Amino acid sequence: METGKLLRGRQGRLRLYGRGSLTKEHIIRTRILPYFGKLKISEISTKEIITWQNEMLAYRDDPQGIMTAKGYKSKVAEPVVKRLKALAKTLMVRCFQAIGDYQRLNQTNANLYRSNERLKSHNKQLANDNNRLRKEIKDYKLLREKYLEISKLIVN
Repeated sequence: METGKLLRGRQGRLRLYGRGSLTKEHIIRTRILPYFGKLKISEISTKEIITWQNEMLAYRDDPQGIMTAKGYKSKVAEPVVKRLKALAKTLMVRCFQAIGDYQRLNQTNANLYRSNERLKSHNKQLANDNNRLRKEIKDYKLLREKYLEISKLIVN
């Protein structure tokens, strides 16, 4: 049993106050009740208790309302730095992807330009061949007409 003093409590009753009972009452009043609120004991699950315990361990070094450098570092600075690192990593990945995409598009554009130049050259060559063949056809038409005239003369 705890050793302590016999004192009157808040409601005028005599209570045994010792170091342990004040500490427990303080913990219940300042840590447990604010977290669990008006939940019944039967409604509190193991998961909620573990979550509460982890939060209490995270805040154990900080007096209520005051944040130490260690607490600030773990609760504010490290998450911000972590998010900034993730953002920088994402930006770098996107930057390198954009550079790669630009290089691929530039190479494709160069290939299309060279192909277009080859096709222009080939088109000019085919146009020249087409004109030459048209002239030959005119010559053949003229020769055919003359041949038909001569054949008619010979047959008659």
